[in-house]
Parts: sequence; structure tokens; C-alpha cells
Amino acid sequence: MLSHKMIEILEMLLENDYISGSEIAEKLDISEKTARSRVNELMDALVDAPADLEAKKGKGYRLNFEDSVSFTRWLQENANLGEDIPQTAEERVLYILEVLLGTDRAIKRQELCDRLYVSEKTISADLKQIGNWLEQYALVLTKSRTGVSLDGSETRKRMCILGNPELMNRILLRREESGTERDQVTGLVKKHFAGKCSEYGRRCLVDYLLVMAERNRAGFWVEDADVDRDAMIDDAGKIMQDLTEAGILSRVQTGEVFYLSLYMKVGLMQSWDISRKDRSEIPAHIRELVEKIIRSLYETYHIDYRSNHLLQEALALHLVQLDIRIRYGIRISNPLQENVRSDYMASYMIAQQAVWELTAWYGRRVPSSEVGYFAMLFEMYQDTDAEQRAKMNVLLVSSYNELATQYLYYLLKKDFGDSVGQVRVCQAADFGDYDLGDVQLVIASEMPSRKISVPVIVMADMMSDLTMQTLKKRMTELRNEFIRSYFSEELFFTGVDGDGPEEVIRSLCRRIEEVCPLPAGFCESVLKRERLGHTDLGYYTAIPHPCSILTEEPMVAVAILRKPVFWHQREVRLVILSSLSSGNRQDDRVFFRRIGSLISDKAAVKRLLEVKKYETLLQLVAEDV
Repeated sequence: MLSHKMIEILEMLLENDYISGSEIAEKLDISEKTARSRVNELMDALVDAPADLEAKKGKGYRLNFEDSVSFTRWLQENANLGEDIPQTAEERVLYILEVLLGTDRAIKRQELCDRLYVSEKTISADLKQIGNWLEQYALVLTKSRTGVSLDGSETRKRMCILGNPELMNRILLRREESGTERDQVTGLVKKHFAGKCSEYGRRCLVDYLLVMAERNRAGFWVEDADVDRDAMIDDAGKIMQDLTEAGILSRVQTGEVFYLSLYMKVGLMQSWDISRKDRSEIPAHIRELVEKIIRSLYETYHIDYRSNHLLQEALALHLVQLDIRIRYGIRISNPLQENVRSDYMASYMIAQQAVWELTAWYGRRVPSSEVGYFAMLFEMYQDTDAEQRAKMNVLLVSSYNELATQYLYYLLKKDFGDSVGQVRVCQAADFGDYDLGDVQLVIASEMPSRKISVPVIVMADMMSDLTMQTLKKRMTELRNEFIRSYFSEELFFTGVDGDGPEEVIRSLCRRIEEVCPLPAGFCESVLKRERLGHTDLGYYTAIPHPCSILTEEPMVAVAILRKPVFWHQREVRLVILSSLSSGNRQDDRVFFRRIGSLISDKAAVKRLLEVKKYETLLQLVAEDV
């Protein structure tokens, strides 16, 4: 049977053609004599293996085998003692997490090495990945002389399990009766919450109850010390009592009932009606937090929600529940997270800013799943008046009779409703005195004698199909002009280098300054904003920007990197650095919608990265505006 020490040497042999005894000794931090001794032990162990260990003077040792499948099968049979030992990094991470969550003692690294038959270097890499992942649950991987332990509250450990379906399934499926138990719990949940919550909410509650039961059986309970007994919910106590009578729980404990009541209350199981009149339950600090978010969005994106009271009420009602989730470490998944991020990129960016304000307010990291929920609110309750103002108001100057003019009005609304706001009609004889204050386009059967600054499209025969096609083309061009105004060929860069986000941003800022001066502190503001949270939101794309509005006019720089750079979550080759203007531009939201559509379109990004041309960028951004 192969020992852990033999496995370490086998790993090196599999990774190298030849490896010397001195190299083995150096990598294992042992003497050459000890290294030779372990190699000899390995040679003895390989006597019956479909492989042999070759020793060649001047080169070292090499492992030879003809059939890799046979050797792998032999290795598994002789290394894992019949257990299902994880073979990949992902499998090892889940295994180690399960071990750490299942004990309150420190686990020695060597013990993990022996269990998984890998080197300490491999275990160290796995633990680093685990430590980074645990940060989102406010759990800490503590390393000491006695070993490695997982520190944090029981409630956060449960959220960690629920946040990883594969880990949860590993823990729950250890019990042979787990399928029957799930059916029992599901039946009880339906009994108590029939018609009170969504199917998704019921599934989440069933998962929590199963994890709670398994943790209780392992000896892990939510303590009673922090219980607010005034917040108890009768339904939580009743379902816990039923679980105890069914033999799934050993007893009903106050701390568990309290935490279950919170989970039920703020787990999006029950719907709320924004139109309800009684909003006295919204605390003053929630109102203050909403104001802070609205102000931050105005200062960062110059998007003005200060008069959008419907959105503010929606945010306040959502924050009442989220406030409890953050304070008690309750996490809920978002089944639509990726859909929202890809389909509503502009709202998702706005939501990120809102969540970063929450992080600063509470002094703790807010789960990324909450970004999706905020994005839904911003998408549903966006400022429809602002969207309307971003459309063109058209004045139709007609010399036709009343019925023909009405028909032209109908055609404009029918064919151009997505880009046209209000359509007004004026007879040619009355045009001289017409107020053009909020008109963005004039369509006339002949060129007006009056001089105006508003664009004019002259259509002599407005009834023909050719005329309508020409009109559509011209209106599309006018509609796209504001998008093109954000981009400059001078600020389109290729071959930008950098080994990480900071280097790329600094390099891009230097390239920009060769073209136009940047405000003082611009680059540092972008880097500060980047540290608040990732901006690699699209396919191979990052969209960094300053923490606040620093430029009088909008500025957008586009960089295609020489080689992919790992940003925060994914590799990036396209960087769109934007800085909005200090003026109140309604076009900005439409601009972000177009950027969102571009970076969510894999084919479009691939095309831009292949062609690397400014004209291609304009064409892609202006499509379907």
C-alpha cells in the first residue's frame, strides 16, 4: 500500500520526465539520503504495478508505464484504501470544507495530506482558495501550530453550506434516509405555509431545515444567548415541534426557533406590496440609508432618483428585510442573478454602487446575491420620465388635410414608437409662431422658411414606402448620434499592457493623458473605486470608472489589451473606462444600457477583439439603440 510520502514522490515523477534525488530532497525539504531511501521504498511498492521506476545516472528517476488507464486504476486501488478520494482541486476543496465544518477542533495539515494523498504544497493551495471563498460568509480559516480550524458562528457556517449546493448535497446525502427525510420536511413546510410563499421560498426553507437537522445531529446548535424573544414567530415554533415529533430533531431549542423565525421572515418567502399605505414600520435609519444610496448614485453616475418616490419606497421596504439579513448573517441565493446581470447591465452597475454603500454603512461585506435583487428594483422602478425624456419629441409640420395628417401621425407612432416621445402636429401655415422649446426633430413636407436650430427632415411625399424607409434611416442616424458622441477615435487604444487591474488602469490613464489632460486624482479615484468591488461584469470586459464625477464633459476610453488579464472574477481583454459629465445628461442612462448590451453579447465582444477597429466599436454600440 502506498504511503503519503510515496504519493508525494509519485506526483513529482508524473509531472517531470526525469527528476534527480537532489531535486526531490529540495522540494520535500529533506536530506538527499532520506530522499533516496523514500525512492527505494517506492520502487519496492511498485513491484506489482503496471509501471516501473527507472534510475539513470546523471539524469535521475523516471516513471515508465505503457497504459495510463491501468496505472491510474492500480494507483487508486493502492492509494485510497477503497475510499472515494477526491481527484481534482474542486473535489478536494469540498472535502476539506466538509471536514472543517464537521468538527470544532483544529485539523493538522499532515492529516489532510494523509487523507487526500497529496503533498503539503497542494493542501496549502487548496486552503488558500478556501480562505478566499469563506470571506463572503464572514468565516475565518485560522492556522496555528495545532492545525487549521474554521472560526465563525454556527449560523454563518450554515449559510456557507446553503450557499454551495454541491457541499450541501455532500453533507445531506451521507444519510441513507435523507430522501425520506426530505419528503417529510417538504410535507411539513407545505402544511404550514400553503399559499403563503412561493415554490422557490419553500425549497429554500426545506434546505435550511435539513441542514439544521444534520448540524444538530452532529452536535452543532444556534446558541440562545443572542435571542430577542420579542421577535419570535409562532410558525417557527410550530414547525420545529412537528420536526421533533417526527424524530427529525431531538429537541426544540430557543436559539434555533429564533433564528428559523428570522430566516423565514427575511428569506423572501413572503411577498410585500409597495402600494400599501401603512409604512410606519420602516425605521428612521432605513430612510437615512435610502437617502444615502440615492445621493451616492447621483454623485457617481449623475442618475437622479431624488424625485422617484416609488423607487425609494421599494428600496426602503427591501432594506427592512435586508437589514436583518446583514445583522444576523442570513444569506439567500438569487436564482436570477446571472440573468439580471447579463440582461440588465446598467441596472446591475447601479445596484453595485448601492450595495457598496451598504458595505460602508454596516462595516461588513454584503453578499453578491443581493446585487441582483437591487438590480431588479432599479429595473422595475426606474425613472420612466427620464427614459421618456431621452426619446425625441417630434414636430410634424404638415400641408396635408386633417385626415392625411392624422395618418402620418399614426405612422410615426407605429414605426418609431421606441425612439419617439411626443409627436405633435402643426400646419405649415402656423409653423412661424410655433414654440420649439422641447422639440428635438422637425419633419416637414417642405423646408421651413423660418431659421431654427432643431434638425429638420424634409419629406416631400410622406406617403410613399421609399420616403418612410429614408425617414427611418435618418431618424436612426439622429438617434445614434448621442451614443457616438461619447466615443473618440483618439481614445481608442490597442496593445495596452498590464499584469493586473491596477497596472492596466494606470497604463490606460497614461495613454489618455497623451491625448487630453485628466483632472487631478483621476487615476487614483478609478483605482479606489476598483477596490470597492469588481468591475469585470461582461464577457472578457471590465468597465472601471471614478468614484465620483470629475469631468465636465463625458469621456470614454476603450482599450484592447495585448494579452488577457485576470481581473477579479474572470479574464479581461476589453476595458471601457468611463467618466460621466458634471451636467445632468439623461443620455447617460441610455449610454450605460448600450454598454451593457455590448459587453453581454459574446459575439459582439469577440468581433471587436478580433477586428480591433474604432469603426467596429461604433457600429456595435449603435446597434439597436
